[in-house]
Amino acid sequence: MVNTCCVNGCATRSNKEPDVTFHRIPKTDLTRGEKIRELSEKRRRAWIQQINRKTVTDITIKPWTRVCSKHFVTGKPAELYDESHPDWVPSLDMGYNCKKGDLDRYERTKQRQVQPVQAEAEPEPSADGDADGVIEMSADNEDSEEVTNKAASGDVVLQQVFLQLEKDRRLLQTEKEAVVAENNSFKSEVQALTEENMHMKEKLASVTWCEDSFRDDDNKVKYYTGLPSFVLLMALLKELSPHITTGPRTATTKFQQLLMVLMRLRLNLPIRVISDMFILSESTVSRTVLKMIDVMFDRLKHIVKWPNKDELWGSVPLDFLHSFGKKVTVIIDCFEIFMETPSSMDPKCKTFSHYKHHNTMKFLIGITPQGSVSYVSKGWGGRTSDKFLTENSDFLDHLLPGDLVLADRGFNISESVGLRCAEVKIPAFTKGKRQLSAFDVESTRKLAHLRIHVERVIGIIMQKYPILDATIPVTFLSKSEGDQFSTLDKVVTVCAALVNLCPSVVPFD
Repeated sequence: MVNTCCVNGCATRSNKEPDVTFHRIPKTDLTRGEKIRELSEKRRRAWIQQINRKTVTDITIKPWTRVCSKHFVTGKPAELYDESHPDWVPSLDMGYNCKKGDLDRYERTKQRQVQPVQAEAEPEPSADGDADGVIEMSADNEDSEEVTNKAASGDVVLQQVFLQLEKDRRLLQTEKEAVVAENNSFKSEVQALTEENMHMKEKLASVTWCEDSFRDDDNKVKYYTGLPSFVLLMALLKELSPHITTGPRTATTKFQQLLMVLMRLRLNLPIRVISDMFILSESTVSRTVLKMIDVMFDRLKHIVKWPNKDELWGSVPLDFLHSFGKKVTVIIDCFEIFMETPSSMDPKCKTFSHYKHHNTMKFLIGITPQGSVSYVSKGWGGRTSDKFLTENSDFLDHLLPGDLVLADRGFNISESVGLRCAEVKIPAFTKGKRQLSAFDVESTRKLAHLRIHVERVIGIIMQKYPILDATIPVTFLSKSEGDQFSTLDKVVTVCAALVNLCPSVVPFD
């Protein structure tokens, strides 16, 4: 690139005069402290004023704007700190009348800065001295004057050296102050960046779905998992942790894998949304959720437990004691989950519920008088009756002689329950009578008052884990090879177990 000089009337070009150097108009230095900034800004204004052209202003200066060495006394600009130097700004042949002799003036200024040397005082001649003494003193004075002149000349040189050293010291002091200011600026910047880094780490932790983002926020735990506290969530993780697989190629922690499946159950989030939240592919999230459902089913199904007599009788709520003593073992009911319509006719017919007017899967659930889920059956097609489901599941195998079962009118299972030497209580029927007797009304009232707890538990399960209140895909009904439980069976059991970990809806007193 060919450089040209911006001074008015100067036609110097770098391709024609290669020995001439070209210099940029100095910039304002913002990096080395306030003093350097002010000095560099002052020098920039002085250059622009010295060039004195309408086309060269603080706004219009371009990166290629140059001043050639012909306009400097020494052939190049002086240092930034040497403000008194004639080449602190360009001054020669500026295209208009300017003062001459700046370099001589600069040298004279330096000479004036030399402190006058104190001459030694000459001794006064004696009043009583003779002519020889005067002659001898005159000769001595000549020698003394010569010595004094030499000493003065040496002192001047020393004084100039001293002034140069003082100038260098001030220059170094200015540079030191600039470096200190720059260092302090860097320290402040590092401190600000450190604080910002810590803030960003905290912010990142709050959105990266790690333990710390839930640690002191039970409301957040309850919203995303359905569990009442962070302590319970970590206890659940501790129970499942040995069975959760991780490795070098695993992009998530064990906590995140547990959190993904709980969020899927709790919020019924689509796989695509979870994949965006955890920055994973949909296939990875889908595999992780299904794998965690299997792990949770294997490790938590024992929580949905049929209690023995000692466990049951040790904490029977007062309402049950007053109405039926310690005889009540289980309260049963059925609930249905909507599903996509199967493509084949046979499963379409078997799953259509005339009660829900939709294709559903039906489950039998039993709770203890204390309100914990003690039994969950496998899923059956929505067309299945409550009586058929109860008699063809393994529910009756849990009954012992003397057990009392509370149920709704649809459970006409007295004979099958009686074969186990147990009893079932259902609301009374009018059986063609105009109204129920007073005894039947009272017994039905007591039964309905207690049986409603199973409906409350079903409602809690649906409310805590809305995936059961949505329309499930047909793929949830598939079973792995050698597995007798479908994915939906496992999901229902896991949700029931998680509800058992929460406080009961049935009051003790």
